[in-house]
Amino acid sequence: MARTVYVFLKTNRHRPDLPQYSPSAVVELTKPTDDSREILHAVAQAFVAIYGPHYRFMKAGVMLIDLIDANRQQLSLLDTAQTAADRERGERLMATLDELNRQMGRGTVKLGMPTPNAAWHLRCANRSPRWTTRWEDLPRITVR
Repeated sequence: MARTVYVFLKTNRHRPDLPQYSPSAVVELTKPTDDSREILHAVAQAFVAIYGPHYRFMKAGVMLIDLIDANRQQLSLLDTAQTAADRERGERLMATLDELNRQMGRGTVKLGMPTPNAAWHLRCANRSPRWTTRWEDLPRITVR
């Protein structure tokens, strides 16, 4: 479980003709979590705070820091039955998403939708086959 989310953006330092900007933000979560929805909400908050529309960013990243074991988390004295029910419902939802992605293939169920024709899709289209990590990319031989 993560207690803190760190988000950063970087412009291309090898392009001195462009304005340079490398902001970052740290968002402390109200409680440790492994719920993707809460983490994405914190990332969105940080991104809104640091994004500059007039810069050409080359790199962006998200890091989860201050990690703890889920079995050793400190519970709050202010937790109520509703808080526990919400936490349990969130855990069931995340487990269901993980199970669907495990059974039907990675990326079957996602939170949010990427832009259909984003520039980074072009880079993925030109990558080499991943023979050592994906069964689907292995060459197939048929014998007649």
